Amino acid sequence: MSEPQYDKSIFASPQRQHPSGVIYYFLKRGWALIKGFWPALAGLALASDVVFYFQIILFGGVVFLTVSAVLDYLKFTYSIEDQKLVIQRGVLERENLVIPFDRIQTVNLEQSFWQRIVGVVSLRLDTAGADGAEVELNALRLDVAALLKSELLSKPPTQVDREMENEASRNLLTVRWNRLLLVGMTQNHFRNAVIAFGGLLVFLEPLIELLRGATEGFSVATTFAWKVGLIFLSPFLAMVFLCIGVLISLGATVLKYFRLKLTLDGETEDKKLTLTGGLLKKFEFKLPLKKIQLIEVKNNFLQRGMGMQSLRIHQAKSRLSTEEDKDQLTIPGMTVGQVNETMDSIPGYSMPTDARIFRPNRYWLMRMLVFRWFFAMMIGWAMGGLGLMMGLLLGGALTFSAVKKYSKHQMRFSSQLLEVSHGLWHQRSQLTQFQKLQRVEIISSWFMQRRNLAHILFHTAAGPVKARYLNAEDAESLRNWAIFQIECSKEAWM
Repeated sequence: MSEPQYDKSIFASPQRQHPSGVIYYFLKRGWALIKGFWPALAGLALASDVVFYFQIILFGGVVFLTVSAVLDYLKFTYSIEDQKLVIQRGVLERENLVIPFDRIQTVNLEQSFWQRIVGVVSLRLDTAGADGAEVELNALRLDVAALLKSELLSKPPTQVDREMENEASRNLLTVRWNRLLLVGMTQNHFRNAVIAFGGLLVFLEPLIELLRGATEGFSVATTFAWKVGLIFLSPFLAMVFLCIGVLISLGATVLKYFRLKLTLDGETEDKKLTLTGGLLKKFEFKLPLKKIQLIEVKNNFLQRGMGMQSLRIHQAKSRLSTEEDKDQLTIPGMTVGQVNETMDSIPGYSMPTDARIFRPNRYWLMRMLVFRWFFAMMIGWAMGGLGLMMGLLLGGALTFSAVKKYSKHQMRFSSQLLEVSHGLWHQRSQLTQFQKLQRVEIISSWFMQRRNLAHILFHTAAGPVKARYLNAEDAESLRNWAIFQIECSKEAWM
């Protein structure tokens, strides 16, 4: 049975996105205004004529955002010319962006909550290199997005659909509800608690004025009792904000990683990792194995206690990309076995048992001990009295953390693979192949040169990998070995 023919000539002339793109630009600019001017808005909330000012700002903001959103929509066009995607955008300053097909790393689709309502998707292109850029088309009909994606990948739409539905797929990870909640419990709750407390501070002054007015008729003894009660309630309030931080973490985790699934798809020569998930904003991220530049295994002390690790798989970074997550696959809540299985499925990223190991020079440990004991003694001296005992206890704790941090930092390498591990509370291991390196740099300050020490920095298209306080001779040997491997390798770097 012959495959239906699609008229790809529709992309020969400049096309606009779906009219719902106006909604996207309105929301994007509106969120940017709120983030940029929230202190001023918070200040106006305390003004006596807050309703009047709010009405003026709301009316002016809606008019400005509507006009700018319509202009952004009308001035954004895309077309295909000679195996190149041509984007023209900008209102006051026009930009003509040309992306050859062979520069495109991945083509991914995303669909947020509002996009599902109007029946559109976002199509994102990731590119890299000297002229690297990232382009998003945020309001395409489903059929148009599939047709454009097939054209960019040089495959007929039916083949793209068939690959998505019928290609051999190996499930590496499915994050279920119980695991998802554990992931949320191991996030940075303190940061979220501080955010919640900062939101309270916006309304703190009106609240104080309200309490002051309510207690004007009270006696001195009653007012004093109120103040003492508030002091005793402080630990309870701290726990409340911590609980709010936990709830924020759980909510953000569920929204981001709902029904998270990692699979290995494709044939032998064209295998790729596919990550899907999301609740309000569904996403599908495909990363060909040959595009992988750097792999990170991360965990904090809470995750280690629950036997979990996070895996980050990076492709080459776009120079114009401002969002870190868009250049990487982030897979939370993995067990050690799942991490090892995923690593084994990626050719060239299994560290052999006979790998050589380099550790930092002990000068780094002595340096950390000197600075930490100086800090502990200054704290003890400032406290006075029993402060000396407190300083000794603090110094002992800092000594233990310095020794553990030193012992966790190491570099392993084989003929093809490089791994640097470091961190105490937040541990991280970075792995890359020598053929993926773009340059190798040795850094040594005047003090380090006197002690014959050096840092070595391995630059990849996804970011640097740094080994600290090595002997200068070892750093020089490693640089020469890395350059030799780069020059001798006949494998493509991406």
